[in-house]
Amino acid sequence: MKDIDFLPSTYRELHRQRRATMVRLVLLLSVAGTIIAAALTQHAERRRVMSRLADMQLLHKEATVRQAMLTDLQSKLEQANATAAMLTFLRHPWPKSQILTEVLSPLPEAITLERIEFVPVILQTDSSAQMAIAPPNPEAAADAPPKLPAVDDLDTLRKQAESTVQEIRIWGLTSDHAALHAYLMALGESKLLLNPQLESVDGVQGEDETAIRFTAHVTVRPSHGVNPPAPAENSAAPAVARRN
Repeated sequence: MKDIDFLPSTYRELHRQRRATMVRLVLLLSVAGTIIAAALTQHAERRRVMSRLADMQLLHKEATVRQAMLTDLQSKLEQANATAAMLTFLRHPWPKSQILTEVLSPLPEAITLERIEFVPVILQTDSSAQMAIAPPNPEAAADAPPKLPAVDDLDTLRKQAESTVQEIRIWGLTSDHAALHAYLMALGESKLLLNPQLESVDGVQGEDETAIRFTAHVTVRPSHGVNPPAPAENSAAPAVARRN
């Protein structure tokens, strides 16, 4: 049996259009809600990112200030260290009183000292060694950071100190050759003295035919901060010459 539809076709068409309109409205509201939710989410995320950016900018500003302070402190520390090193080097020479103590302490009774003199000796530079040194590179020197004045002064002072050695010349009288030999050996064992050498021995006119007048010298050991000079070739232990 067939169903009989008593509603007019216009009513059914109107009902279909209303349903379609409702579907479109629901879809439109859904899309609008999705867009609004996304916009709100993006706005919240943007506010969070901007807040983090502000925090990072503040941290960056603080880090920049601290880095500048650290750089300034490092510069001041470098200057203070350079000045301290130079002042320490200026006090580097051994006190003459201490050196004289080292010279006089092992002196035996059989030896009489007539004169002691401090003599600075300029070291001879080896021309072949200077030629072996490579010439400075102007480009590398231009790229190198400038030296602090205290560092430059310290380098100059150290070069001047390393270009000379301090010698002590000794004049004296003795009639005991063995005592003179033992005295020179004792000078060589000192912590402040190096390489004692007997320069000359002359007889003394008088009743004692064994009496001699001698001349010797000894090198003062370089103090702290100064490189020691190259050892002399054919250096031997001091020996006492016989009287002519």
